[in-house]
Amino acid sequence: QLCLALHSIPHVGDTLLARLFAHYGTPQLIWDSKPAQWTTLGASAKAIHCAHTALQNPKVWAAAQEQSDQLADMGAQVLAMSDAAYPVLLRTIYDPPPLLYVRGKAALLSEAQLAVVGSRKASPAGRRAARTLAAGAARAGLHISSGLALGIDGEAHRAALDAGGASIAIMATGIDRVYPAKHRNLAQEIVSNGCLVTEFALGVGPDRFRFPRRNRILSGMSLGVLVVEAALRSGSS
Repeated sequence: QLCLALHSIPHVGDTLLARLFAHYGTPQLIWDSKPAQWTTLGASAKAIHCAHTALQNPKVWAAAQEQSDQLADMGAQVLAMSDAAYPVLLRTIYDPPPLLYVRGKAALLSEAQLAVVGSRKASPAGRRAARTLAAGAARAGLHISSGLALGIDGEAHRAALDAGGASIAIMATGIDRVYPAKHRNLAQEIVSNGCLVTEFALGVGPDRFRFPRRNRILSGMSLGVLVVEAALRSGSS
């Protein structure tokens, strides 16, 4: 609930929130601090004002509790940067997300992963290659991570599951919004044999600018990224 309340404060963006976690360590210590002290971490006057107001606003806590209940109903949880279950490799990237929403087996996030990505409009040869490579890696003990998109992403997820392995889907939406809708059943299978992951709050839709942010999480958690097929100017390349 503390994490959700923090994530809802206007003008307290992910960069500031990450700095707060790095400085204070836990959500409780952040809340126990005085927002006026956040100026040394780069907080703007608007952020400090909004945080101060939120601390005294029962509606903030009511909304956070409602979100917490919604997450619990769908079997999801929130991991803060300070949590032991937060992916170890992801902490080392330039701008790690301060919070992750996870649905499924969160423990897999710190285990060995191979990201398999590529074109949404993949050729038949590209699809076959993705299936073959993802299945082989899964049988070798790697978890297959991808972006839940059509084309290569979907083939990689499916091949990993069919090979008896685990798959991790990094989403560019809230944990409650599966995009594309065609992959709802696939997403449910991934929850049972892996997990869904996002840095975005409940209800967030698939805005274009969110996909590059998703990609940094995908690469940041993985030992390597295998691009099966992609255009020169695509997000994968």
